[in-house]
Amino acid sequence: MVKVSKSFIPEMAVKCYDYFCTWQSQADDAKKKYGDVRDMRNSINSEFLFSEDGILKNYFKDNRENIIVVLDDGWDVPYDASNYDFTDCSAFGSLELNEDRFPQFAGEPRERLKKLCDCIKGMGYGGVGIWVCANAVGEKEGNYLSEAKMREYWKERAKWCDYAGVEYWKVDWGIYEHDIAFRKMLTETVHEYAPNLKIEHSVPQDAWHFGTENETIMDEYEGVLPISDYFRTYDVLSKLETAVTLYRITECVHAIESANANECILNVEDELEIAAALGCSAGIMRHPKWMPERDNKIRAVLNWHKIAPPFPLGATPIKLSKQTLTDTYSFEGLREGHWLYEIANGKTAEVVCPAIIARNTELPVVTSKGEAPFVVCSLNPCSGAYTIGFLKRTFGGAESRELLCDAEIQLRDFKAPIGVFGRFSKITVRFDESIRGARLYMQKLDTEETFDITHCVNDVGNSFTINWDELVDNGILMEANGILLQLETE
Repeated sequence: MVKVSKSFIPEMAVKCYDYFCTWQSQADDAKKKYGDVRDMRNSINSEFLFSEDGILKNYFKDNRENIIVVLDDGWDVPYDASNYDFTDCSAFGSLELNEDRFPQFAGEPRERLKKLCDCIKGMGYGGVGIWVCANAVGEKEGNYLSEAKMREYWKERAKWCDYAGVEYWKVDWGIYEHDIAFRKMLTETVHEYAPNLKIEHSVPQDAWHFGTENETIMDEYEGVLPISDYFRTYDVLSKLETAVTLYRITECVHAIESANANECILNVEDELEIAAALGCSAGIMRHPKWMPERDNKIRAVLNWHKIAPPFPLGATPIKLSKQTLTDTYSFEGLREGHWLYEIANGKTAEVVCPAIIARNTELPVVTSKGEAPFVVCSLNPCSGAYTIGFLKRTFGGAESRELLCDAEIQLRDFKAPIGVFGRFSKITVRFDESIRGARLYMQKLDTEETFDITHCVNDVGNSFTINWDELVDNGILMEANGILLQLETE
């Protein structure tokens, strides 16, 4: 294996609308005053974002232009805003940048937003998005806007954002969180008055339903997916983040059997391997300031999205394996006040998902000596790139673990790039035509180092096999942050 001076990662990328969301950082930075969600809201301000030690100043330096910064819950409300128990939404939904939090951005509401956007984009970031409550400020039980006033209210705010350069709305909970007609009105308003702005909807729900009936959720998926530019799979259960995200994806897949989602891209939040391997957008939550090991993984996924950008849910066929896998975790001893205490304490979550999910391609052949990982893959309809991901599992009372398996893939175009995320034992890629005489290169998506691994081409001449242990033994690959495989004829 020889290191070479080659790169297959393009400098420029189409806009993917991957974003960094401030919410988890707000939690990590929170100063305890109330012991509830108000502490997290109180975190977000100018110092938190822009100071020398702020979360935007000295991070994401390699790929800033490829991510949008989304200001989450708290940016447009006063300090100590109520609704710690999510029963009174009346303080939320103004979309007016709070002047106490951001005193340097003065002026009319649209001017404050513009100054904020100009500041963040001036730091090199690709754009700005905002968290949006699903109601107007002041609305509460017995005090609702008329349909006409509601449309005018959101028209004004869409125009503010169009003027300011806000590019993304993350529409979340609120009085109308389950009102499909309200969300449809928002989408129509944004598309008419802020045509450069993407709108992300969701179906607000508990992090897991613990065996309770979930039938009404499917009706909501069917209604919301067709009116979403992006659809967020929503908050997921700690310890079982991967399995719950895959479960939500399968719910979306079943929903589009009776709903048109040809324009809707799934956002899978912080499940970065799923975002890369299944052609979804990422909503980065865990920040390198508190988890420095995340930096390389973020870089790898953003680099891969330059080659294989996210694509709409209904744009291509989706296959779910008949075989399923079950992840479990028991929640014991959660402290009262923990965000999962009410729904999870003393309970065991059991999440059953397809073992393999494939978008626009065949299911790979996966074999393992013991328990297998979840495997997800896709063939990108825009670039022709193929991606496969091997995802961690959680069961038996243990933390998430990497499980090894062999995978066999059949591809037609040997010139297309191949992306691999997660740890594996062995991957064999077969082609319809001979690849004899071609060079095979492997590029690490996090460090961008490239190696000639042509010796991995099999003797028959129509396939190659990558063995993880060999890469480790040669000191080339230690972390499973992502690799790019590329065949090239001389």
